[in-house]
Amino acid sequence: LYSCSIDEGSQMENSRGTGLPDMQLVNATYQVSRGDKNPLFVKGKTIEIFNKTDRTYITEASFTQYNKDKEIILEGYFGEGEIDTRTNQFELQQSVHLTIYPEELSIAGENLSYNSDQGIVTSNEDQVITLSNQKGDILKGKGLIGNIEKTLFEFSELEEGVLNYD
Repeated sequence: LYSCSIDEGSQMENSRGTGLPDMQLVNATYQVSRGDKNPLFVKGKTIEIFNKTDRTYITEASFTQYNKDKEIILEGYFGEGEIDTRTNQFELQQSVHLTIYPEELSIAGENLSYNSDQGIVTSNEDQVITLSNQKGDILKGKGLIGNIEKTLFEFSELEEGVLNYD
């Protein structure tokens, strides 16, 4: 003879200490957009949505953003990510890689922040980020702040760099 009961007074907590997600998706695509901006499509192994805290957590993910002509303007991947769904601010971790098109400019690092509404990418002051392109230009530095739409980037501290001039 077996039985079970539900104790609604003590909700289980997940690894983030925030209780159970309002929705959990496995091997799914999550669309991040606000208004008429170009949406970002994130494909993740797990996607956990928490409505009360306005947070979405995604693991083992890739993402793509298209312009109005359905051309890829941004794509990349990361190991873990947290999205503030009020501001569309992404906190990306574990081998983050972004590629901006049509310039084919790559941004790589262990952790990056990306505000998809503003098109701004930033890194911590103590973390090395690598920028590279198809021409063989490579810049490594700390404290990155960049505007993806304008392809304008700045480091607070440049570690090394190679620029090729035609």
